[in-house]
Amino acid sequence: MLRDFIGLGERIISCDDECSNVIGRDERERGCIPRVLILCGLNGNCCDKKAKVGVFGINPGRSIPFEANCYKMIFDDAWKSNYSAFEKIHELWISEFFKGKDKSKLLYLKYFINTKKFLLEIGLKEDNPVLWGEIVYCERMNNNLSAETKIHCAEKFMSDVVDFIDGNLILCLGGEAYNFMKNIKIGKYSGKIEEVLKKLQDKKILGIYHPSGSRVFYKYFNEGDNITSRSIKENVKDKVEDFIKGEKQYGFLKFKNNNTTVIEP
Repeated sequence: MLRDFIGLGERIISCDDECSNVIGRDERERGCIPRVLILCGLNGNCCDKKAKVGVFGINPGRSIPFEANCYKMIFDDAWKSNYSAFEKIHELWISEFFKGKDKSKLLYLKYFINTKKFLLEIGLKEDNPVLWGEIVYCERMNNNLSAETKIHCAEKFMSDVVDFIDGNLILCLGGEAYNFMKNIKIGKYSGKIEEVLKKLQDKKILGIYHPSGSRVFYKYFNEGDNITSRSIKENVKDKVEDFIKGEKQYGFLKFKNNNTTVIEP
């Protein structure tokens, strides 16, 4: 199974399709590649089994020059030595995002740290495998990510990505990722993307405020100095548990004006 996953990751990071409003081939030659696809336990241990939960953002944030240069060196070496660049990059992501001990990286890594904390607080265990993916695997060039680009990337990769999720929960980070996945779930799109719809039939789509792009995300938790030491609010946890056990197939975990927690389409 893991070899199939590595093969899928290689296809994604090597994609050179020219889509609108995302980075092009020139940037990729400098190491700014499509990303992030990760499959590992929340403790950072690699696993040869499918994920209990799938986590999807809308697309990766801006890569820093050092990061892009690192990817470029891995690609160059892989080309010379004929091995999988994705396998090396996947090992790097796991090492940096889940096993890193450098607390100075907290701001840079809060996308993963905050989401991991949310997952642990709603009942996942450290050794549970989680798949981290994107709707679009390329960086956007500006604030607008076109519908055509989202659909194209989902048609090309999402069906194969979802195959690596055994559990029944898809967690979407932010409204844009949630709305796109919900629209797949309700059958808004036609064509090849309908393959994804079939594979989502037994899965629930839960949207939450973006863990690194929205201050409202922190309202899910009780007061505290650091997100890693804070506990989730009981009413938030109860709503998520009811959603997972209930009949709703999709919803966004939000707050009303009086701070009441609700899950609404």
